[in-house]
Amino acid sequence: MLLLAGYFLEENRVRMGLRGLRLSAEAQRLLLAHPWPGNVRELEHLISRAVLKALSAHPQKPRILTVEGPALGLDGSASATPLPTAEKALSAAVQGAGLKASVDAFQRSLIVDCLERHQGRWAEVARDLAVDRANLNRLAKRLGIR
Repeated sequence: MLLLAGYFLEENRVRMGLRGLRLSAEAQRLLLAHPWPGNVRELEHLISRAVLKALSAHPQKPRILTVEGPALGLDGSASATPLPTAEKALSAAVQGAGLKASVDAFQRSLIVDCLERHQGRWAEVARDLAVDRANLNRLAKRLGIR
């Protein structure tokens, strides 16, 4: 398993132009503990997504990048962003607000909750929600938060 993961890490290292790319001990443990009901492509896509998530957490491209366990998104790793406001979005949909209005309500609620948790620090909110800060600013303006 780890040999295949290493192969896919090397492919991503070359594609991303990094000097080094490695898995943390926690990420290795999670890969080995996962049941892998799919095929090799599932592992390849998981590694590619994890590398992109790990890269997006850095303001500048690092020379050597370590993929941590939570970036894999496997069972046993904590999600960076809990979804406590799903009930609010669901209630908006139930009240006949339509899909766009429901999605907007959910996004607005999620951003506001995250802002409260990070005491109004937009850069931390962007990191927590795994979005680019400029995109978060545009979305916040569109939703009437900013």
